[in-house]
Amino acid sequence: MVLPETDASQAMGVAETIRDVVASNPIDPVGQVTVSIGVEQVRQGDVNEAMAVNRADDALYRAKAAGRNRVMAGAPAGQTAG
Repeated sequence: MVLPETDASQAMGVAETIRDVVASNPIDPVGQVTVSIGVEQVRQGDVNEAMAVNRADDALYRAKAAGRNRVMAGAPAGQTAG
């Protein structure tokens, strides 16, 4: 999901709302479904949008590894996720 005109804090809030709504509304016939979400923003120095997408993907996998059903931000500026 792309959220133009949205800072990182707002994006985390949107992602957390999505996570909560999905987890709070069972789906027949499977029951409760959860989601993990990675959040990232384009940074100065990114040469293309794929760099931000890759950081968001890294955050997603860290969210899954940390127990799933959570939202995680990408690595702090100056660091790479890993």
